[in-house]
Formats: sequence, C-alpha cells, structure tokens
Amino acid sequence: MSGPFVAYYRVSTDRQGRSGLGLEAQQAAVRRYLGTETPIAEFTEVETGKRNDRPQLHQALALCRKQGQLERNLDLEHASYFVSRMQIIRTKSPGMAPWRKAIFVFMARNASSPLEDFALPGDRTVIMGSQVNF
Repeated sequence: MSGPFVAYYRVSTDRQGRSGLGLEAQQAAVRRYLGTETPIAEFTEVETGKRNDRPQLHQALALCRKQGQLERNLDLEHASYFVSRMQIIRTKSPGMAPWRKAIFVFMARNASSPLEDFALPGDRTVIMGSQVNF
C-alpha cells in the first residue's frame, strides 16, 4: 500500500461514541487494513444522520486533497457506501424477562433503516449485517 492515509470514524449517537463499541470497531478495521502503516490524521465525528453538515468529514477530505490523494472533482453522488446492521433474534435463553425481550425485538425491527438514517442512496449502498441471539 502507498500512503499517506487519513482515517475518518463516525457514530450516530453520543451513546455509541461513549460506549466505544462503534468507534473501536471502526478503528480496529482501519488498523487491520493498514497493517504496519499509520494514518497521518484521524477524524472522529459523533453526529446524527439527520444532519447533513459533517465538519470532520470535510476536514478529512480537505487534507486528502492537500496530500494529492483525491481528484479535484471527487463526486460523492457517484460513491458507493457500505453500512452494517444487526438483526435481533429472540431466543428462550435466560437473562431477560420475556416481555422485555419482546419489546427490545420490536424496537429493533422498527428502527429506521441505515439508508434513511444516513440519507444514503439505495442503489449505491450495500448493507451488511449479523444476527444477535438473546
């Protein structure tokens, strides 16, 4: 691989940001991808999908342009996006009252789609996911 590399991490809520789960997973994925290389800069944003202004993303893209890593006419309208989503599977395992499990599964199934949450185009977005049994 040839650098320099700029990393951008984003979670949707303060709670995700504080938990470290979303950010840690993204940072670990970047470390795995880069191997022994390190980014020249890292940008982190905790921002809801309902807002379109992303100051950290704009700073990351500006640095990439300055380093000559982006074409001047980068067109986000033609970019592809990859998002993840968990599917909650209700089981009879102990640990949580059945009525609470039912509410949790209901809420997870009725959560907004990542496409809606991040305002992503459906024809250029790949949704990957996993199942969580509880």
